[in-house]
Amino acid sequence: MGLITKNVLERKGYSFIFFTDPPVEPSYSSLKFKDVLPEFSSIELGDKPLYKHQLEAYESLMKGLNVLLKAGTGSGKTEAWMLYALNRIREDKRFRTIALYPTLALANDQIRRIEKYVGLVGGKSIQIDGVKKEEYVKKHGLSWLREASGSSNIVISNPAFLMHDLKKYLLRKTQGILASLYSKLDLIIIDELDFYDPRSLAFLMSVLQILSDISDVKPQVAVLTATLSNPEDMGDFLKKATGRDYRVVEGEAFRITNHYYIVLGKNMREVYNSVRRLWGEAVKARPELS
Repeated sequence: MGLITKNVLERKGYSFIFFTDPPVEPSYSSLKFKDVLPEFSSIELGDKPLYKHQLEAYESLMKGLNVLLKAGTGSGKTEAWMLYALNRIREDKRFRTIALYPTLALANDQIRRIEKYVGLVGGKSIQIDGVKKEEYVKKHGLSWLREASGSSNIVISNPAFLMHDLKKYLLRKTQGILASLYSKLDLIIIDELDFYDPRSLAFLMSVLQILSDISDVKPQVAVLTATLSNPEDMGDFLKKATGRDYRVVEGEAFRITNHYYIVLGKNMREVYNSVRRLWGEAVKARPELS
């Protein structure tokens, strides 16, 4: 479409600014997913090589460090921490992780992948927020939900539900859906960090501090972000809260070539109609463009 737009604009006498963002692809490591976790051999992902930032994050977590993984959308941040969690679950079915997202609605794709991956090693996962809680209780009962949450290797939730549940636990330790999880929490995942405003981020840090304080073993923390400008500040906070050192890992996201045109002028309807007509003709001639 770039060339068609350019031709139309030049023919109509409009001036414009044109620039291109080149394609970007993260650097690959020499290891495939199935090399790190043999169970991945049963799915298509197993034959794909890890990006270097995925391997670096995985290796850092295996060393017991907190990790701040800064990489763009589509760069496989979920798989980086999942490789670590899955390896730990293979070794010990008592390994517990809580993965926090701003809302579960934002995490549909990640949740599907998490559920798929954890099943490969015979683990269990559950997603729970206010809405899910009511659905579970209505269908199965409160006792079932507490048992299911306590026996799951990965609990997927959001800070709002977690803080509400924590309040019940702190007042009376027998209360709270996740009561049996808090004292044996091994790993905390903070995904989609970029969706939090400053106030919400401060709230989230309070939740992390409380979780670290009440766990028998100081949990590891992995923070996943695309744009965090000062990951070292976050790392220092996590180090103070958990007593664990940290590593910042950075990687690029996959991106195709993007062409940009900034048009200078008025009466854009005629240009718009011409572009639509020519684009339609181009698609007829070359269906692969659609």
